[in-house]
Parts: sequence; structure tokens; C-alpha cells
Amino acid sequence: MQQLNFFREIVGSCYDMEYYRGVRSRPLAAAAKYYAKLCALAAVAALVVAIPVAIVALRDTRGFVHMRVPDNASFTVKDGHLSTTAATPLALGTGAVPFTVDPSVTGTKFPPAFTTGAGVLVGRDAVFVQRDKADRTVYTLADSPDFTVAKPQIESWLGRFGALTVALFLLVLTVLFFVGPFLGGAAYAAFTSLLMLGVARIWKTHISYAQLFAMGLHALTLPGLLRYFFSSFRGAAPFVFTVVFFMIMVAALSDERAR
Repeated sequence: MQQLNFFREIVGSCYDMEYYRGVRSRPLAAAAKYYAKLCALAAVAALVVAIPVAIVALRDTRGFVHMRVPDNASFTVKDGHLSTTAATPLALGTGAVPFTVDPSVTGTKFPPAFTTGAGVLVGRDAVFVQRDKADRTVYTLADSPDFTVAKPQIESWLGRFGALTVALFLLVLTVLFFVGPFLGGAAYAAFTSLLMLGVARIWKTHISYAQLFAMGLHALTLPGLLRYFFSSFRGAAPFVFTVVFFMIMVAALSDERAR
């Protein structure tokens, strides 16, 4: 029953002015609780997508190391220079994005091999990453600590700590999708409520800042859903969040003024 009431709150927060009258009559803590539950729901939705992706990524990484890295191959970075016991150039990439280890490539200037397309090349002195011809990054190995890693060590690490790494990744993702939106949304609602308080004073509407803040927390619902919808389809909708948010806030304030 509580779950049903919560989804009714979501629907009401989208644009039901009668529902917003109830929001104004309840304590600010009730609105904060609602927004916390909304952010928690968004975090759960993100986890539903992320968990199978993370599990598949771990499985594919193990398979990649087993199939693509030569047996007994080791890689050493010492004094900013890479060396390996594997035959080079060593092609590790699959599909359309090549990933090559070739210590014969020296210096930090992009080699001529990178003419078009995306790819990664690990040279003796640097790692070259190209996303497209206009987007290139060089990571120098001089900034890297000295280390040696062999294929058996990589496989052992993935076996022992792979699941833990996935769990930590999901924990961080949960924090990002709950704490980040909650604090960011609350700050946005707090600031815009100050602006709406000025509008209320101009309109000579008797409403407190706490009531406006509570309305703002609920008014974040529809803009957030629209932003999620457009991002799911990789669509660009600039200013939709702000426009829809203020439409709801102005409508709710106008409803209060008319009473």
C-alpha cells in the first residue's frame, strides 16, 4: 500500500495542483522524505541495468586475458620505460578498436599509424589514446611507478578480487545515483525557491520559503523523468529541465494566489 501511495505521489508531483495544495500544508521534512525515496528509486533503476553489465564485463575481462594475452607474458615499467617478454607488436584489441603493445614505438609524439579511427597504442615511453582524429590524449609512462605484472598474476587477481571490484563499483554507482542527485536537486530547489519567494512577494501571495522549498522538491519529479527519457534515447533537450520546473512552480504559486 505504501508503494502505491508513493507512485501516486510521483504522478501528483508531475502537475496536479490539488496535490500541491497538500504539499504546502505538510512539513518540509515530508517533501525531503519523498525526494529521498525518488532518488533511491532512480538508484535502484540504475543498478538494475548496471549489475548485469558489470558481471558480463568481469567475465569478458577474464576471457580476454585468458585468450589474448600470451602464456607467461610479463610487462614491466621501469624508470618510465615499458618492456615485455611477449613478441611485439602485440595486438590485444578486438573489434573495431585496436589495442596494441609495441615498445619499439618511442617518444611521446603520436606515431603515423594513427591516421584515422580510434585505438590505443602502448609504446615504450607513453600510452597513445585516440578517440577520433581530433580527440587525442598522451599518457607518459614517466608518471607511472615501477612495476612488473605477468599473465598468471593478472588471472589470479581477477579470480580473487574481481567480484570485490564489481561490488565496490556498484557501491560507488549507488552513491553517485542517490547522494549526488539528492544533494544537487535539493540545492537547486533551495536556490530557485528563493527566486520564487521574490515572485510571491511581488504578487503579494502569502507563502513561506519552507512551503516553496517543499514544492520545489516535488517539482523536480517531472523534469527529472523527462531528462531520463531524453538521455535514454541520446536526445538533446536543452533547458527542458529548467522550463518544466519553473512552469510547475509558477502554476503552483498561481494556484495559491488564486485561493
